[in-house]
Amino acid sequence: MNSEISDGVAEDFRQALLDLTMNSRYEISNLTVIARENTEHAYAISEALKLHIKQTSPQKKLPAFYVLDSVVKNVGTPYTIFLSRGLYSTFMEAYALVDTNVRRKMDEMLKTWKEPVPGALDTRPPATESAALSSAKHPASSRHPDTSRYIQASCPTYHTESAKYISKLPKQLSTAVSAIYAYSPNFISATSTSSLDTATASI
Repeated sequence: MNSEISDGVAEDFRQALLDLTMNSRYEISNLTVIARENTEHAYAISEALKLHIKQTSPQKKLPAFYVLDSVVKNVGTPYTIFLSRGLYSTFMEAYALVDTNVRRKMDEMLKTWKEPVPGALDTRPPATESAALSSAKHPASSRHPDTSRYIQASCPTYHTESAKYISKLPKQLSTAVSAIYAYSPNFISATSTSSLDTATASI
């Protein structure tokens, strides 16, 4: 595949993301359609989306996450594969930077990822299998890293006061850490409930 074409598609997608300043159902749906129509460029689009989430201002991170949420739930593979890579750090770095209200919205999004699939024979939450696989591969002591240490190590640009504040939030972050640490392509692709429906209801 021509990498120049993929780069061009990814750049167009990135430019569209820059225009996303609020939780607009129309804009998020439009970006989802673009992703669906360009699955052959899924890797480049996924990388552009993850980079945008990392680099955009805290005020714009939630809409970007809703794009990710919509793409993986409404388009699926191969985006589920590419977007799940490094999602733990992407999510946690954003979670540490946003305010309490946005954290609550991100927690709500996580809950939709943990719900059983409607109509599925296996009624366990999608995270269950992923957590079991993680347990088999990693010692118990390493499955849930110290949140405050992780945040300070991965986000060295924090102001000192912000770092002190965030280091006191392990209990508030524990649910998000557990869910994201257990994350896998099967986890997210199996989920069909969209958090965007709830998030945009009040817009």
